[in-house]
Amino acid sequence: ECWAIQNFEDRLFDYFSDNGDRLSVQKFRSAIANYGLRDSDPRLTEGMENLNNVQAQADLHGLFVDKNTFKDCIADNIVLIAKAFHNNFIIPDFPMFRQQIDDLYWKAKSNSAGRVANYIPQLARYSPDDWGRSKCTIDGQR
Repeated sequence: ECWAIQNFEDRLFDYFSDNGDRLSVQKFRSAIANYGLRDSDPRLTEGMENLNNVQAQADLHGLFVDKNTFKDCIADNIVLIAKAFHNNFIIPDFPMFRQQIDDLYWKAKSNSAGRVANYIPQLARYSPDDWGRSKCTIDGQR
């Protein structure tokens, strides 16, 4: 199968590498974030620590890794990473979803109708201008 995990690591490296030689760690991290996964996601702990260690042990070249190093770094988290890059999360187009949530936030923020709930004393103390938004899907996309 062309999307087998073994082949997936190679395909992922080839996609993000420059001329098939070295992969930009930052480019990979940005791509992971684009799918809604944070570096701090506990399900990616091993892979992110591995990449951090490789970067810490290297000089400027630590910003890039070769194929074997990359595969070693992400091996513990390859199932989650593959799920992200195959768009198998509950929100496949997370950047669009994020933009829609942000648009809704800014539209709602201008609404000044209503009052702060006063039946809970802790709520009554806060300004109606102090509110925000948060998003986390059942797949852990944030």
